[in-house]
Formats: sequence, C-alpha cells, structure tokens
Amino acid sequence: MRPRDATAPPSTPAPAGSPAAIATHYTGLLVRHLVDDGYGEAELLRGSGVSAERLADPHAAITFNEHRRIVLNALRITGNPALGIWFGKQLKLASLGLVGYAAMSSPTLGEAAVLISRFYALRTQHLELHVEAASPGEGRPAPTLRFDETRDYGDIRVFLIESVLQCVSDLSAMFLGAAPDSLSFDVTYPEPAHWVDVHFPHPVRFGQAAHRIHVGRSALAAPLPNADPGTAGAILALLEAQLDARTSAGPLQQRVRRVLTESFRSGRGEFPDGREVAEQLGCSARTLRRDLHAQGTSYRALADEVRCRLAIESLQGDKLSVAELGARLGYRDTANFRRAFKRWTGRLPSEYRAGVPLPQGSRMAVGSRSSKPSPRLPAKRDPAHSREPSVRTPQRRP
Repeated sequence: MRPRDATAPPSTPAPAGSPAAIATHYTGLLVRHLVDDGYGEAELLRGSGVSAERLADPHAAITFNEHRRIVLNALRITGNPALGIWFGKQLKLASLGLVGYAAMSSPTLGEAAVLISRFYALRTQHLELHVEAASPGEGRPAPTLRFDETRDYGDIRVFLIESVLQCVSDLSAMFLGAAPDSLSFDVTYPEPAHWVDVHFPHPVRFGQAAHRIHVGRSALAAPLPNADPGTAGAILALLEAQLDARTSAGPLQQRVRRVLTESFRSGRGEFPDGREVAEQLGCSARTLRRDLHAQGTSYRALADEVRCRLAIESLQGDKLSVAELGARLGYRDTANFRRAFKRWTGRLPSEYRAGVPLPQGSRMAVGSRSSKPSPRLPAKRDPAHSREPSVRTPQRRP
C-alpha cells in the first residue's frame, strides 16, 4: 500500500525549542533503512547540515532542527505520511540496546515496563516515559505507561508517535509471544487523514490529554517466557552504571571511548594503547593515567569496556571471523581474545554469535567506573543474544 498524501513541505517553520543536542541513534537508523530501500542518502540529509560520517558516529549528537530536517526530507521523498508506522516495524529489540534485553529478561511485562521507563533516556532523548498508578476515576483501571514529548515536535509529531505505537505493538508481541488483546493507546493529536489506510492491530484514541499505553492488569502480571533473573540482574547493574555515568563521568572518559571506537571503525591499524590515545588527546600517558585514576577508572578499564561493546556489535552484524575481530581489537593471539570475551560475557565469541544462552547465575566482569579508584572494576553483563530478520518496506523508489 502506498499512502496517498505527502507531509508538510520543508518550508514549514521549525517548532519552538532549544537546539539541545540529541543522540543520532534513531535518526541514523531511519536513514540507513531508507537507503537500504533505494532512497538516496544525500537527498535524505539535504539541508540538514549533517554528514553521513557524523550520523554514523555512535558518540555524535545532532540538534533537534537537524533531526527534524532529516525526518521531513524522509516524509517528502517517500511520499508516505504513515512513514512512522513503517519505521516502527524496523525498530527491533536490538534498537533498544541493553535496555531491551534487560526488559525481555524481566519476570513480568509490568516489571519490563518499569525498567524501560527508568532507562529509556539512555537510548534517546525524544520522549520521557513514566509509569502511572491506576486511577479508575480518570479512566485508568490499571497502571499505564505515559510518554511525554521532551519538546514541541510540531510537524514531525505524528511520525514520532506512530513509530512508538508500532514498536510497542511489535515488542509486546515478542515479549509475550502474542500482543495482549487489552493493549490500546491514547495520543494527543487529532486522527490524521492517512490513518484510514493504516492497518494497526490495536485501538488508538485520538485527541486525548496525554500519550499513553494501556495494557491491562492481567497482561502486566503475565510472566515473560524469556525471563532470566541472572541475566536481568547482570544487565541491570550495567544500566545503573551507565545511568550514573551520564551525570558523573567527565568528558575525558567520553573522549577516550571515542578515540578507541573511531580507531576500530576506521580499520587503519591496531587498537591503540594508552600512550597512543594520550597523544591523540594532546596529553602525556602519565597525565592520562592520573586523570582517569582521579575519576575512579583507568585506561585498561575503559579499553575493556569499549572492546566488549565493539565485539558484541560486530558479532551481531559483521562478517568478521573471530580471529579477525580479535586482531582488530588488539589481540594478536585469538585464544587471548576468546578468554577475554568469555570473562566479559560468560560465553565464547562463537557461542555468542550462535545465540547460546548465558549460563544461569553467571557473572560478567568488564572494565567500568566506580566511586573508588581501581585498575580493574566490575561491570558489564551482556544480554542474551537475539537476532531477528529485519522488516523491509514494500515501498521503493520508482
């Protein structure tokens, strides 16, 4: 089905709001999926001031107006006012990162909702999630999940909210095995003209006081088939550390992570050591060691953290062999890389790539931050591996 209308023209004034930076994650996903479907990257980025390299950088950020321009370009180029529904279908569990895997490992759907609301800000700054207590007098017989816009999204509001509706519908079906019949949604805007052509499986009430997700008490209490207390607890500890790092970690740690990540992604040489990173940061190796120690961490801890993240990302999607991946991460001996990866995740790289579940009660140990200086600090537990075939839009450039 190709919807009949295009969205507002690019000349529509931007909504009011500060130009505060937002993570590139979901904007980058939108562009990548549309490029995969035959749309031109240059056209999608036109007028935004955002380069393809910047959008691909996991540590980069863009302003709201840059994000808005890319979304408006996508709506205009595809001619699909229901593009948000299509994009929501592309947002699989991996798009939520560790938050998604921790939620899937939670005991019940209600506990998963609480976890997502708490850590959602680690993935995107577009929305704030809040679990609301039941209030029968206000039409909420069971707890609900309210999602508030962090700014006035204006002419891209429908795109954003429809992508959330579709993503929630698909993920609830994944978590429970089938989406609950009680699932329904409230949105604040009037019903758009294109909604008559959208085949959405759950009731949506338009023109409401807030954006809300209604699930129902029985569904919230339903046990999740993939519940794993060991995995959930380990990932939760990592998410807690990441949330704390958002406010406590100084910019030096972020710069070290960026240098390490960019070096790996460039493929130009070996994983840099502490001296090489210090040179790129314009300081001595001794100064780098001292400053990181003062922040409760070390170069080795940060390097292990980045190695673990890059290894997991590569094993999920790249064609690199385990030996090639180990070499790119600075391990000349593949056996050493295998031992390190098992220490980090509880599994060998080949087991992780094959989706072998984490042994019950296992613990992880990856370099991380702490309130006390330490050269080796406990941290990351990687989630159970999940790979799903991506869904592609039936719409292609004529």
